[in-house]
Amino acid sequence: MSRLVKSEMARFEQERIEDVKKSLESLLDGMITRQKEAIQAREAFQQMLLKKIPGPGSKGSTVTSAV
Repeated sequence: MSRLVKSEMARFEQERIEDVKKSLESLLDGMITRQKEAIQAREAFQQMLLKKIPGPGSKGSTVTSAV
């Protein structure tokens, strides 16, 4: 009986280890995906801002040069 209990406990422990590994992989994959999405959103926002801000020498520039 005790051999059966020991083998069941060993199997149970192995299953727990595999479940934790799968859960951790899933968590990390989700975090990586969300980080990539955040980077893309920040880059898109930066591009939008750069389009709205006139560069030097453009017609809409409010900077005047003193000659």
